[in-house]
Amino acid sequence: FDVTAVVVALPAIGADLGFGIAGFAWVMDAYSLAFTATLLACGALADRYGRRRILLSGNALFAAASLGCAMSWDGPSLWAARAAQGFASAFVVTGSIALIASAYPEPADRARAFGVAGIVSGIAMAVGPTLGGAVAAWFGWRWIFLANLPFCLLAAWIVPRLV
Repeated sequence: FDVTAVVVALPAIGADLGFGIAGFAWVMDAYSLAFTATLLACGALADRYGRRRILLSGNALFAAASLGCAMSWDGPSLWAARAAQGFASAFVVTGSIALIASAYPEPADRARAFGVAGIVSGIAMAVGPTLGGAVAAWFGWRWIFLANLPFCLLAAWIVPRLV
């Protein structure tokens, strides 16, 4: 969701923070590059230090980075916060995938669990532009990032109780 919701708000973000087309690209690329560059390392950290710990650490970092995005005062501050979001997402994704794999040892159950995770991810990506546009239009672009905080708090509350 966070990747696709931002796309429709880029013109408002650029106008508010004073950057153009190249700046738009960095809003997206800072996240994607950080995520891609750290994904394998985060998987190794999850194996070494525990999947749940990595998931919760990534969740906390993602919440802080989302707040940083919302509080950005210029392009470089937003790009740095988006890179932190991408880094945190690598922790969350690797931790959650590893937890799903270990929680469902039976192949059929594991396949269903990954199927549900894939469906939820696909729905989030499909709904992201519409919901992101609505949030940006009604409340302002900063709320696209602030909207992450309740979900991060919910995950921080649920994961220790269920995993």
